[in-house]
Amino acid sequence: MLSPQSPLFQSIDLLTDTLFATNTCPYLPKLYGIYKSIDEIDFSQLPQSFVLKTNHDCGGVVIVPDKDVFLADSKILTQSTQKLTEHLKINYYTMYREWHYKDIEPRIFAEELLGEDLHDFRFHCFGGVPQFIQVANTTHTRNTLFDTQWNVLDITYLNPPSEIPPAKPESLRDMCAIAKCLSTPFKYVRVDLYCIQNRIFAGELTFTPNGGAARFEPYRYDRIFGEMWQ
Repeated sequence: MLSPQSPLFQSIDLLTDTLFATNTCPYLPKLYGIYKSIDEIDFSQLPQSFVLKTNHDCGGVVIVPDKDVFLADSKILTQSTQKLTEHLKINYYTMYREWHYKDIEPRIFAEELLGEDLHDFRFHCFGGVPQFIQVANTTHTRNTLFDTQWNVLDITYLNPPSEIPPAKPESLRDMCAIAKCLSTPFKYVRVDLYCIQNRIFAGELTFTPNGGAARFEPYRYDRIFGEMWQ
């Protein structure tokens, strides 16, 4: 990855990920608004379905498939408000010493809901070269790893692989090309993409997945992938 002193490295959060990907990825989720707190959100200005996300951490996501139902259910609204408010307090630099989160100003942003049951294609790239692809199921309880030709790798990472591997996306070659382009400035980055009816959408760039602490099984892959990091 870049040096923590690099301006590009320091600036990247989920919002600037989107700007960074603008000239490379054919499609980007529509951005509806950016807010300092949930109290700033004018829901009347948002479409009927959308997603609320925090820009600086993992898991700060609230999916709103129906705005009317969301606003009418006080329990869901309160839980969502509490969730996003707590996530705004998180600083991954303080928690895990991940440099690139140190100076990000926490924000909530509203963006287009692409779907509720999407596969997240995560391209692990070293020196601008996609080396393996991680595909999580929608509940993130299964993780299947593939090479760039869509051969299943006999590796367990975070969670067991799916019993029935996800089908090869028709746009795999295009996704690999986009991941390569987006990852070129970095020694390592994980490029997350979505493919919806052969349209490729940018997700996010992640420099230290799971704080760099997740293990591969068999353990020899820790060394194999580590040696790709030049």
